[in-house]
Amino acid sequence: MSGPLLANEPWLTCAETRAVFDALEADGKAARVVGGCVRDALIGRPITDIDIATPERPERIMALLEAADIRTIPTGLSHGTVTALIGKKTFEITTLRQDVETDGRHATVAWTEDWGIDAARRDFTFNALSATRDGTVYDPFDGIADLKHGRVRFVGNAAERIIEDRLRVLRFFRFFALFGKGAPDTDALTACRAAAGDLGALAKERIRVEILKLLGADDPMAALNAMIETGVWAALIPVAPDMSRLRRVIDLENNTAFGLSPNPVRRLGVVSVHTLEDAETVAAALKLSNADSDRVLKMASGDSLDDLQTALYQDGIVAVQDRAALTWAESGDALQKWTSVFETMRDYQRPTFPIGGTDVLNLGVSAGPRVGQLLTATETWWITQDFQPDRDGCLRHLIKVTQTKTN
Repeated sequence: MSGPLLANEPWLTCAETRAVFDALEADGKAARVVGGCVRDALIGRPITDIDIATPERPERIMALLEAADIRTIPTGLSHGTVTALIGKKTFEITTLRQDVETDGRHATVAWTEDWGIDAARRDFTFNALSATRDGTVYDPFDGIADLKHGRVRFVGNAAERIIEDRLRVLRFFRFFALFGKGAPDTDALTACRAAAGDLGALAKERIRVEILKLLGADDPMAALNAMIETGVWAALIPVAPDMSRLRRVIDLENNTAFGLSPNPVRRLGVVSVHTLEDAETVAAALKLSNADSDRVLKMASGDSLDDLQTALYQDGIVAVQDRAALTWAESGDALQKWTSVFETMRDYQRPTFPIGGTDVLNLGVSAGPRVGQLLTATETWWITQDFQPDRDGCLRHLIKVTQTKTN
């Protein structure tokens, strides 16, 4: 126990959180906030999710919340999880648990009233932290010290924790990217290296979430280097990573003059994509969404940036920023040579094509595919004129195109 370290946290003292605690503790059993919200509050990170643990069983949790007129959702009763909703705030509430059986992907759990047993089943020391409603923090595995010194340590034996859930390999690298300082924990690296060959059994969706969260860290370089060294990267993404390109793009994103916000999908493409085949391999390996797959494929397209305004108009600013960042990183050019490119993208406002389908119909053209064809032909001309013609100019060209195609 470490005292009331979180006594004045607004997310802990607000009316909604107090109402949930009042409901859960109505039978006299103390609840605690647990895990990430405690960890993040201790180092001043914003709190987005509030997780609460209680000795109460799932059915009783629901009954206590409903008795207090708090809306509930049985999110995962078999694993002891109930979601409470008050206004726009959500709380994930879980019964204290112990693992009875695990297979590396799923666990069979039993309920317990022992906070120590529940803490011992968690992955890392700073994720085993918990706090009572008055802000008193419980720290059974020296997680506060590890957090302070940038140590990411498994609770207990690293290899055993990974056997229980292989996803913890990726969570180790992700948390090291977020909180790590200095060299990674030796025992953790040894266990991750030994488990690399077993990671193929993980769902691609779960792998994708962890990889993108890792790449979203301020500077994921050290964590990625450790993933590569242990063979974890190769086990998940069979494309050789280019860390020098990634280093350049991270530095570019950190240069606020160009308005290129850090983006995990861009970083994924930069570190892993050289060809269209690479992009397809990465998209399949991580089961990327259609939108994210499209982004990495466009990065590998090799489309020219010579006509920057046309590229921005036709492909959109995100795709062009991605392609420019990758092209610059690969070129090795000094940033000064590309300053005007990145400044143009930063200040870009997409022009609006000044005519539409109604204008074509008003010329007596029947509704159908021809309307789109005439609009496209006129828009293509407008683009070649550097987007300068106004509505009247575009209408005149539309009339000319319509008459030409009619004849």
